[in-house]
Amino acid sequence: MLFAERQHLAQTLSNLSSAEFEQIGFTLNVPRSIMPAATAPQGERAAALLAWVETTGPGLTILQDVLGQISGKERPDRPAHCPYKGLSYFDCNGEDYQNFYGREALTQVLLDKVTHGNFLALVGASGSGKSSVLRAGLLQQLKDKGGYEIRILVPGEHPLQSLALAFVEAGWNRLDRAEQQQKAKRLIQSGAEGLCALVETSLAEKVVLVVDQFEEAFAPHQDTTERLAFFETLLGGLDAAGTKLCLILAMRSDFVGKCFEQHYGGLARWVQKHLEPVLPMTQEELTRAIEEPARQSGVGLEPGLTRAMLDDLQQAPGRLPLLQYTLTELWHGQQNHQLTFSTYHQLGGVAGALKQRADDAYSSLTLEQQQTAKHIFMNLTHLGEGAEDTRRRVTQASLVTPQHPEARVAEVVKHLADANLVVTDDQGELAQGQPKVTVEVAHEALIRSWPQLREWLDDDRKALIQQRSLEQAAQEWDHHSRAQGYLLSGKKLADAVEYDRHYKTTFGLSDRAQDLLRHSRHRQRRDRVAIATLVVGISSLAVIAQGQRSQRQFQEQYAAVLVGAETSPPLVQVLPRALATAERQAARENINAAIESYKALLIATRRFESAAQGPEGGFQAGDRQIIQTTAQQAEANLADLLAQHYLPAVAQDLDQQQWGSLIDGTLLTDYEDQYEPGALRSTYTLLMRTPGLKADLNDNGVLDATEAFLIPCPTLVALETLWRQATNNRCGFRAEDDDYFDDNCGELLGHTLSDRIFSRSDSFIERAAFCRIPGLPP
Repeated sequence: MLFAERQHLAQTLSNLSSAEFEQIGFTLNVPRSIMPAATAPQGERAAALLAWVETTGPGLTILQDVLGQISGKERPDRPAHCPYKGLSYFDCNGEDYQNFYGREALTQVLLDKVTHGNFLALVGASGSGKSSVLRAGLLQQLKDKGGYEIRILVPGEHPLQSLALAFVEAGWNRLDRAEQQQKAKRLIQSGAEGLCALVETSLAEKVVLVVDQFEEAFAPHQDTTERLAFFETLLGGLDAAGTKLCLILAMRSDFVGKCFEQHYGGLARWVQKHLEPVLPMTQEELTRAIEEPARQSGVGLEPGLTRAMLDDLQQAPGRLPLLQYTLTELWHGQQNHQLTFSTYHQLGGVAGALKQRADDAYSSLTLEQQQTAKHIFMNLTHLGEGAEDTRRRVTQASLVTPQHPEARVAEVVKHLADANLVVTDDQGELAQGQPKVTVEVAHEALIRSWPQLREWLDDDRKALIQQRSLEQAAQEWDHHSRAQGYLLSGKKLADAVEYDRHYKTTFGLSDRAQDLLRHSRHRQRRDRVAIATLVVGISSLAVIAQGQRSQRQFQEQYAAVLVGAETSPPLVQVLPRALATAERQAARENINAAIESYKALLIATRRFESAAQGPEGGFQAGDRQIIQTTAQQAEANLADLLAQHYLPAVAQDLDQQQWGSLIDGTLLTDYEDQYEPGALRSTYTLLMRTPGLKADLNDNGVLDATEAFLIPCPTLVALETLWRQATNNRCGFRAEDDDYFDDNCGELLGHTLSDRIFSRSDSFIERAAFCRIPGLPP
């Protein structure tokens, strides 16, 4: 370059405004160490800049190009592509990584762990950038290296189905995808062996299976049986596939403790050994995340703007999504290729940008649409129980209620999606053979940082919890072919009726939940008639033995005890006479009737015991003695009947070493038909069905606390003894250190009787502990 031209360049630099000079320095990424302070004469700063550009910098030609842009010559239009992500994560799509800065060190750590291992638990707080460093950092690096097949899933409501869908190729036509999905489903249903088969068909050196938002598997509504099967499939497949499979779990840090609550196929050990935390970004890392994407796009930041955002971030929880959202809004409001303070102040800073967008989107709706928007946002929120509220993915169809018709839900969802507040996905369209759009909030930062949504959630939390519980009960009922055992009863039904009456117009139930309520009330009316008939019949038998003189009085008292309508002290005197009635039924070989009478007595004495605990109840010491004696005798007599008539069948199966097993694909409401013939089936029948104890009063295949209480302790001890003797002490209701798993019990494939028969009922475990099963801790 001629001397005169260089002098002209130096003069031009000297005449720039302070802001323009700073923008050139930012665009060229000039090291701060070579530049004089901003208070120094502009000519001195221009000379230092020229010297750096000519020696170690990009050269004078590049400087001239940048200067031309800054001074307004040959300025291109604003770059069309925004390098910031708003509330979305940076993905492994071959593009986002170019603007993903600040996590280079962590990405390298993760890459080393995956390259040399086959399990990684990536854990961080909500808003820490887990998904971005996982996808645009680690997974993009693996893609670039080659030799890896990457499969990504989010658990959702049915994690096993999501796992199968992860192995379906997205680019195929609908028919081919449907066929592929069915094959994947069948393989996943077979558990770890099926997952291993899917992995082994890959031509890649290693399959990387990523479960993002792993905390969804612990959602309160999640079916515990499917959750366990999901975990066992993942970890069992990891063992079976060896180095061919690498499993990566990404989850929120406040859910890590959930991994340690149960055995879960060894999940806790894997997580504890291979946990990698996503720590908050340092000031230097945040600066790179703010400035580098703009610099790469030829856009500057007004001097001091980065510092202002860093200061605001100190006060903002879950800060990375808020930062990215603010930068996105600043980008769209840029002036002369510069992100400015004026736009930043208009947005309300880091904390105000998202609030302003959400408020604007909400206020632009009609009154009816606003009610539907509120309904949508509240249904897209998981209410935290001892933890923060989290986002919830639902189908768009599930948002439709009589108060919020389908057309309005669709238009409001579109409006919110256009505002980038919610995201929709139709990936699950093949699950039911028809379109199935899912909806979720764009990020949990919206749940935490939008005051309007926080106010709604705080005001109506109790009603929301009850609504969510009823909707989940309706889903379970529908999932099990609307079986009688999944209908509501007792207090649950009473609470549901009261909820529907009070919140029908504000938090109305779906059509499916309304159907559940209607069928439950119908069964309640039917059962009341049946109970009344039974009471009259049993009371009539008892009356004959009492003589004609006290017929009416004893009939009424016996009915009160059986139905449990009263627990007043005078009725205590009915208990010994009711016990005698049951004993006469047993003596006459009317075994089923005797068992039902003893069960009714056990329930009645439990109610009396509860009523007699307080000093105000009017019960005397003699009353309490009658209650206790009747309960003990009823339990002993009931155990004797079971031992005489049903225990021998279990003993015979065990003597012949016919253990039996669970049949794949069966449901709890298949009852004894869940099992192959053998001791497992005969044990289940003795405890849960008729002929037998029929502890499962509600016919739902599981035990609540009242039902578990009906199992006599002597019966449990006898069964435990028989199983232990037949299996050389390997199998029983519980293991020494686990309620549901026992690696020593090969006869039950590593499970306990509690797991195989009672589907992990906490109520039964409490009963077993109370009964002090021999050789096991209480």
